[in-house]
Amino acid sequence: MAKLDWVHPYLAIGPRPNDELDWHILKEEGITLIIDLNDDSLEASKSKELGIRHNGLRIDDPPKSAEGLVSSFGQTVKWIEDERIAGGRVYLHCTAGQQRSPTFAMAYLIAKGESRQKAERRVKAARLGVWAGPVKIDLWRQALDVWTRQLSKEGR
Repeated sequence: MAKLDWVHPYLAIGPRPNDELDWHILKEEGITLIIDLNDDSLEASKSKELGIRHNGLRIDDPPKSAEGLVSSFGQTVKWIEDERIAGGRVYLHCTAGQQRSPTFAMAYLIAKGESRQKAERRVKAARLGVWAGPVKIDLWRQALDVWTRQLSKEGR
């Protein structure tokens, strides 16, 4: 991670922090909360040591179903929004920052009123390589479509 990929001034996405330089960048950029989609206990300890809050959520890679992803979107949206309201900055990551964290960032944007297509464009513009590689993107898009319909039913 040579730099953070900012989706909003308060939300960055990317890969797992792996070395002291990565942790330095997170601290230097004013990250106040890390959302770790691997739920790594060693990372939680390092975050605490640096005074950065850490929320872990274990999300399978690849996910077993679109519905499994959707059931976790709401928690992540709440964490990001609570941190934004408090004036903080969030780093949302998975392992490589190509599948899970971009999809969860898109889910956040959709919850804040953007269309799925606009959310996808915004996240892909912020981070190169989103949804690249051997994993089929159909499941990610399907999860976001289910999420969009769910939010619509809730009147959001």
